[in-house]
Amino acid sequence: WRTLDAGLRVSGWCHQIHAFVKSPSIDDAFIARFFRAVRDHGVRLEPSLTKANWRIMELNGLLQIAMTFPFLSESARWREKALAEFREQLELQVYPDGFQFELTPGYHGVIPNDYGNILKLFAMCGEKAPDFVLKGIEGAYDMYPHLTRPDRRTPPLNDSGPVAIEKPMVAASKLYPDRTDFLWFATDGKKGRPPEYLSYAFPYAGAAVFRTSWARDAVWGYMDCSPYGRGHQHEDRLNVLISAYGKNMLIEPGNYAYDTSEMRKYVLSTRAHNAILVDGREQLTRRVWKWKPEYIKKKSDFYWLSTPDVDCARAAYTPGFGIVPDCVRERWKRLGVDLPRIDATIHTRTTMFFKNMKGLPPFFVYVDRLQAPDDRERTYDSMWHLNDSTLTVDGSRFTADFGDGIGLAAAFSDKSARIVDMKGTHVPYQGWIPISPPGPHEHHPIPTPVLKGSFRTGKRIVGVFCPYRGGTSPIVGVDASPDPADMEFKILLRDGGELRIDELETTRSASYLYGSAQEAALKK
Repeated sequence: WRTLDAGLRVSGWCHQIHAFVKSPSIDDAFIARFFRAVRDHGVRLEPSLTKANWRIMELNGLLQIAMTFPFLSESARWREKALAEFREQLELQVYPDGFQFELTPGYHGVIPNDYGNILKLFAMCGEKAPDFVLKGIEGAYDMYPHLTRPDRRTPPLNDSGPVAIEKPMVAASKLYPDRTDFLWFATDGKKGRPPEYLSYAFPYAGAAVFRTSWARDAVWGYMDCSPYGRGHQHEDRLNVLISAYGKNMLIEPGNYAYDTSEMRKYVLSTRAHNAILVDGREQLTRRVWKWKPEYIKKKSDFYWLSTPDVDCARAAYTPGFGIVPDCVRERWKRLGVDLPRIDATIHTRTTMFFKNMKGLPPFFVYVDRLQAPDDRERTYDSMWHLNDSTLTVDGSRFTADFGDGIGLAAAFSDKSARIVDMKGTHVPYQGWIPISPPGPHEHHPIPTPVLKGSFRTGKRIVGVFCPYRGGTSPIVGVDASPDPADMEFKILLRDGGELRIDELETTRSASYLYGSAQEAALKK
């Protein structure tokens, strides 16, 4: 009798009774018991006891009862309440850019699915649905093409696995026949037209998406510039992902069973994502964050630039580092180290995606800046999780071979740091991914090169990531000073040449600047 289960269960009952009602096995006593149970479900679902996607599924069950069985004495009241609350929940749960506030593609689907059920229900009853339904969910359908990887699946953000976008696009193309882009995705490019945009950033949800084209072998990237959201969050701000040439290369584990296992704790952690730890500590937003309704109208604090030649996103993680895995705490204890509860180091990441650099394939540059509140020496772990591949480490560089002549080459500017492969480790728990397709709750190890270094006061670490096909990467290294104030760096090429990049010159002509903090910085 959890309200979620009651809403889901009774939604099925409203259809299933019609398949059996004329059976000789269904007598009047059964009908009386059945409708008493249906009414009990309505009574259970009417109060607003839960929030987020649960409430949407409860309301779906309540409206199904009210419209399918209008002869129940409460049905008129339940219908009015459900529709009023459905309208209200759109305002409460969906950012103006269309992303549901849990920022989890799997749970985002509750919005287009259950509001789509309203349209089906009204059509089944021969009535016209309220206008707010069709108008209100177009943006939610828009999320899928804006976010999708080249394989037509969304990345596995927060408590979500990859979501295939074909099914929602089929539904959307029927609801919005003028949207030729929805039709293009629904038919795998056989009809309609692809979107005119390529790279895109959600101004409120903060998801920054980089892409070269809509082909399945396109180069695609993602950076988490998002607010913490409302439910199902992971500690993964500034996480980045890469797909290229038909391979998902730089990945994250996504979701796992909602249990108490080490794997469940792992997927929630910063350690499971392509981010940075300070002194072995992880991000701690969950401990300090409280969602407020007004956040749904607030733009995310990040910088976004998109031109034909380069895309750029920049954001910062500011709450501090303070979640300490048991193994790290034990090591501190053995060494007699007594560190403050929260480390106030700020991590700022700039992602630059060079799409049309003459003579070079598209490549990514990640500039990480660590700014500490004092000059105590700290360690950092810069983590990179790779899909199944053959990993080769060479000093401050690594190469991942994904087969078919396709690979990912990475090089870092911190030559004093070392790269350690944390594939399938247990102390600490790192380098794992859930087995897909879904089956028993199992997982397997993946290559996980971690750049381990140190810093005092502040440090800049520049990493260049070049997806390639055809055997070798034309980019072999990067040189940059560790001073966080410096803006220039050099990319070293296999043919002996070099590219000089001025970060300030590359990024200062921003086409969009989202968020109050960034806007204030720009004015200053």
